[in-house]
Amino acid sequence: MEDVKFDPSESSLQECLNFLTEYRGAHCKTVGPTQFSDIELADKLTSEFGYKPIGEEWNPIMPDQAARLLQMAFSTGLADGLPRLDLVQSVLTANRLVCLVDIDARFYTNVNSADSLGILTWTPVSEMAFDCMVLAVDNETGWLIAINEGREDQRVQQNIEF
Repeated sequence: MEDVKFDPSESSLQECLNFLTEYRGAHCKTVGPTQFSDIELADKLTSEFGYKPIGEEWNPIMPDQAARLLQMAFSTGLADGLPRLDLVQSVLTANRLVCLVDIDARFYTNVNSADSLGILTWTPVSEMAFDCMVLAVDNETGWLIAINEGREDQRVQQNIEF
């Protein structure tokens, strides 16, 4: 785990996304107001990264679930479970991202189930063994964060509901 100093508390959305791209290897994208439905936007942004659109398999989630998923994906390797970013920094960055959209923002993920130990099942969007995507959309802006890692032969799925 790299010791990185980043204070997300006063950071802009772009500063948070730049940090995650550099230090966590995340693929991040922002958009302004759009005429697309939330699902169309999720698939459009996913396709821009070269990933597979999943249409109606995007799962709506609550803001606290989005923050928890992001925190897990930031702090722990999806493929190996090893530490990535500092836990406190991961929590602060995830919470900041959720707070940077309107209170009525909608959140979606390709994750189907997770627990305190990590992501259990998901709808794959990449050729990597593990991937986690979270989309936030409000009336003014939207962002998508994608983290994926591991080899296809590492993929293991369990059937536990999220």
